[in-house]
Amino acid sequence: ITICLVAIDVDDTTFYLDRALLSVVSIYKYIDSKIKITVYTNNTNKFSHKLVQIYKKELNRISPLLNIVDISDFGDFIAPKQIKIKGIIDTLENSKDESITVFIDVDLICIGNWHKTLQKLLYQSKVDIMACIELNSLEVSSYPNINSGFVIIKKNTINTKIVNRWLESFEFCIKNSINPRLEHDQPHFRRALSEFMPNLICLPKEYNFRGHEAQIFTDWAWGDVFGVHNNLIFSQFSELLMDSKIGAKNSKFFIEKKIDELEFFCNKKSKKINTPRLINFYFFKKNIFISTVVFLVSIARHIFRRLR
Repeated sequence: ITICLVAIDVDDTTFYLDRALLSVVSIYKYIDSKIKITVYTNNTNKFSHKLVQIYKKELNRISPLLNIVDISDFGDFIAPKQIKIKGIIDTLENSKDESITVFIDVDLICIGNWHKTLQKLLYQSKVDIMACIELNSLEVSSYPNINSGFVIIKKNTINTKIVNRWLESFEFCIKNSINPRLEHDQPHFRRALSEFMPNLICLPKEYNFRGHEAQIFTDWAWGDVFGVHNNLIFSQFSELLMDSKIGAKNSKFFIEKKIDELEFFCNKKSKKINTPRLINFYFFKKNIFISTVVFLVSIARHIFRRLR
């Protein structure tokens, strides 16, 4: 099994590199300390430098497990999402038949061990792909809104066709400016799935819990959360990566402590609230007014579309 991450930064920032580093720390903390991770990035030097600062004495253990790939080998790209798909294709091409590739968006933090359970399920069944349904709007779709932020793919013939069709469809729309709504990779992923009809398992959303601000009052976790996929939580971690003292021996300790806090709230403290759990308040407790406004606006838009 190989975990694939894509961290593309523009304008000389390290926004996505920082996210990828947090994902790496959480994977090695909760999933498997010996699992292989491939990181595709346009700034290998900065990523490697920050990795050294975080892991220090553990670098000899981590380095052989991390494969940092420079995306310049892929040629020119139009959009970062294009590299995301190319990274998945490249990981599959460089793995053995029937092996497993797990793609994780860099803004997903692992707070539970899903590795052994899902790996066993994938190997002992005829399943091709596992992914989560994302209910990120108040609209109902006739086809599941599969989120590509957490996808488990078995290397086989049908999945090779799916990922290549995914890239082909996405690049065509980007190059021809077909529709602004199609400039995201998600619709093209769902299109490829519908065309080739793989054996797909829709995982519970607790494996890829989003917690959108528009759903602060409606999106609930019904069981233990294994992965938190949300942009706002990174504001709580960014100071740890940007701190001038990041080179200290305990920098990894502070990051893991913050991840422990997130896991404690999601899977321990919130159990006392009774199910369903308002995990979203962890993300938005400092932005409750903004979150409420966004939620009300989303309802108003939904009603307007229905009346129209």
